[in-house]
Parts: sequence; C-alpha cells; structure tokens
Amino acid sequence: MSNFDFLKDYDYDLWYWGDKLEHGLIKSPDSVVVNATRFLERVLQLLIRETGTKVDSKKEFYYKLDAVYRESDMQYGFKQSIYDAYRLRNKIHI
Repeated sequence: MSNFDFLKDYDYDLWYWGDKLEHGLIKSPDSVVVNATRFLERVLQLLIRETGTKVDSKKEFYYKLDAVYRESDMQYGFKQSIYDAYRLRNKIHI
C-alpha cells in the first residue's frame, strides 16, 4: 500500500513515480525535500492545466489546490489525499 494509491486511477505514471518516491524515502530521506515537493507541485500543475483553473501563482499550495477543487468536478477525497501527501512531506522535514 502506498500513500499515492489515490493517483493510480487518475494517472498511472504519476502513481508509479509517487510510489517510487515513497520507497526511495526509506533509503534516502533527504531526497524527499526536493523530489516530493516537485512531484506534488507537478501533480497540481497538471490539475490546473487540465481543468483550466485560474490561480494566483503567489498563493500557497493548498489555496491553488482548493481553487481547482472548487472550479472542477474533483472529488473531495482526491483533493484531501493530495493535500495529505503534501502535509506529510512537510512533517518529515520540520
């Protein structure tokens, strides 16, 4: 079971790389600082582009994600899973 299983039905490639990232964390926790951040921001950028949502680039991750959620048919559970993964990444490095 991966923390990124929620991506499997959305985009298999994203799920694959998220799963690899997660398992790489065990071997190299420092790699998640750069890789997980980029990965989750990429997921968000794909969602923004796919939905055509207008977002303020200066806003934080959650506000951009919330804008996509409010302007699309994104399921709440999917939104929460992305945000939980982002918060988990932050917890690891505080």
